[in-house]
Amino acid sequence: MAETSQSEYEFSPAHNTVMSEFSSAIVMVSIGTILLGSITILLGLGHVTRGTWQPLFEVGGGVVGLAIGFWLMNGAHALDLVVKTEGSDVTHLMSALAQLRRIFRLQALLMLVQALLLLLVVILSLR
Repeated sequence: MAETSQSEYEFSPAHNTVMSEFSSAIVMVSIGTILLGSITILLGLGHVTRGTWQPLFEVGGGVVGLAIGFWLMNGAHALDLVVKTEGSDVTHLMSALAQLRRIFRLQALLMLVQALLLLLVVILSLR
């Protein structure tokens, strides 16, 4: 979290409108992501009897979706606090950015894993 400074910047009403609309959009995406992640987990659990790796990937994907959904929700809440409170705008904004940073770090990690798996497939196919 960001340290609180003695003189916090206060955003203008126009800035607050933009942040409020952004927060609302994030909430909508987070709800959808949480619902889809939950459904994916349930589908994965329903496929456990198949004896393949598919259920593991489905459940894992659902868990990732839930994590992203909750990080989005936390980020939206912090942005909403920027709009609804006075005296802590920078602190709340930095909290929102920290939540959103988690999502991008996870996506970067998943992209690295995907690239490594793709490289492995290419190497094995050339043998």
